[in-house]
Amino acid sequence: MKRSSIIKNFPKVMESDMLAEKNVYIGSVYQHLQVISQDDEKWLEYEAREKAIRDYNQGVLEVEQRGEVRRKAEGKKKLSVSIS
Repeated sequence: MKRSSIIKNFPKVMESDMLAEKNVYIGSVYQHLQVISQDDEKWLEYEAREKAIRDYNQGVLEVEQRGEVRRKAEGKKKLSVSIS
C-alpha cells in the first residue's frame, strides 16, 4: 500500500478526537504513521516488516492447508483399507 494513500485516507478515520481519546492505540498508530511517512528509510523498514509478517502468515496458511489435504487423503486410505 502506498504511504500517501495511508496518510491521506487515515484522517477520515481520525475525524473525531473522541475516537483517539477513547482508543489510545489508534491515536498512537496515527502518530507513528505520520512519523514514518516523513522518513523514507523508516518507511522502507516499515514496509519490509509488513512484508515479512504477510509472508510468514502465508507460509503458515499453506502448511495448514497441506496438512488438511494429507489428513483427508490418509482418512480415505484408512477407510478404503478397513472396507476391503
